[in-house]
Amino acid sequence: WEPETEWHRAWKNKFPVAWQECIQYDSITNEKHIADIHTEQGLVIKFQHSHIDPVERKKREEFYTNMVWVVDGTRLKGDYPRFLNGLRSFKQIKGRTFRVYNEKECFPQAWVGSSVPVIFDFLNYQIIGEKDWRNFLCCLLPVKLGDTAIVEFIPQQEFAGALRNGTLGTRINSMISDIIQVNNENKAEAQRAAMSQIKRVNRPIRRYPGRGRRF
Repeated sequence: WEPETEWHRAWKNKFPVAWQECIQYDSITNEKHIADIHTEQGLVIKFQHSHIDPVERKKREEFYTNMVWVVDGTRLKGDYPRFLNGLRSFKQIKGRTFRVYNEKECFPQAWVGSSVPVIFDFLNYQIIGEKDWRNFLCCLLPVKLGDTAIVEFIPQQEFAGALRNGTLGTRINSMISDIIQVNNENKAEAQRAAMSQIKRVNRPIRRYPGRGRRF
């Protein structure tokens, strides 16, 4: 349990009261879990301002499975400037989707490697830079494209509505499925290329009478 901040309350109040503070119990340990938001589609939203131990974070992800973290990206003074510095290395895939080659240098360590989407909210920070990225939520997806992390930028004003009507969860799940499919296709192609190389290496040496040995 932790004291609820104004940031936390403001986020919860964007959603129907019936969705807030939904209690569930672990059938094995009987431990009580309180979902900040539980949508009609079964998606759990947890808002996190304070530091969380990675072990505790993992326990919650394993319990809820179908969940999204929304993290206050301004908890520490250097969080947003660090993100802006790392933003320079982002490579656009399409639209608002980007590859991230240094996610450990862009985001707090406690959230890198999460098994569910982690959405960073930077709106409470003072404006820095030419473009105000605080107007976007930055969603770090729980899958990688090869060795690189993937983020999706979500406009602040669209987020709550997209969660309420279920379109955001569908979009995120679709993106994760697409990335998994691309990774599987790339692995299959690499395996075919490796097998082809092995066949070439193991090809028998032909000898031609009167012409010596072919190497």
